[in-house]
Amino acid sequence: MASGWRWLAGLLIGTVVSVAAVSAADTLYRYRNAEDIMVIGFSIPPEFAVKGYEIITPMGRVIETVPPASDFSSRDQQNQLREQKRLDAFILRSYTTVQDVHNARDRRLTLLSRELDILKGNIAEYSNRRSQMRKQAASYQASGSELPESIETLLADLLEQEKNTRKMLAEREQQHQELVARYEYYARRLVELKGDTALGTEAGAEGVVRSDEKSPLQEPAIDPARPPLAND
Repeated sequence: MASGWRWLAGLLIGTVVSVAAVSAADTLYRYRNAEDIMVIGFSIPPEFAVKGYEIITPMGRVIETVPPASDFSSRDQQNQLREQKRLDAFILRSYTTVQDVHNARDRRLTLLSRELDILKGNIAEYSNRRSQMRKQAASYQASGSELPESIETLLADLLEQEKNTRKMLAEREQQHQELVARYEYYARRLVELKGDTALGTEAGAEGVVRSDEKSPLQEPAIDPARPPLAND
């Protein structure tokens, strides 16, 4: 009986090993070597992988086709060109002259500047109120009285509000810089697309890169492709 169990255990182990071996052999790579000869193996050297290869089964069925690395680069370039065309169409549709771009920029910056002023005013208010509360707290401590919990809570709340407002202020200041860069790009690109007709007047040409100057295809990091608000 014991020998029978040993025989069965050996059979099961052998089966598991066989299955594992088959599973390991399920993935094969088919590629071309330096002599442009088709090669099939269990691995693929990196210098040949960049040229593209196929993953196949032992029976030769293709599981996946990996294109050459150059194809990925070409695809990225096509995506950039497509995005550039989309952005160019938006600029031409939205603005006729550089002055139009400047007017849209000024409207956005005016609104943002008002928000910056409000945030700065709030920060000053929170700071003043905290200063007053600290004086009250010092008076309690000087008299030997216990500091009311309400004052401690209010001080903590004011500090938290000031921190949050300062964070918002930093974000809005960053947006201000991004808006300036975005509309500067719009104005420059409009001249490149339309030539001197985009300049309109002498005043409108101020601060704009001429159309014969090279402009990078890559958009500014602030995503100028994002259209301005509807009122722009």
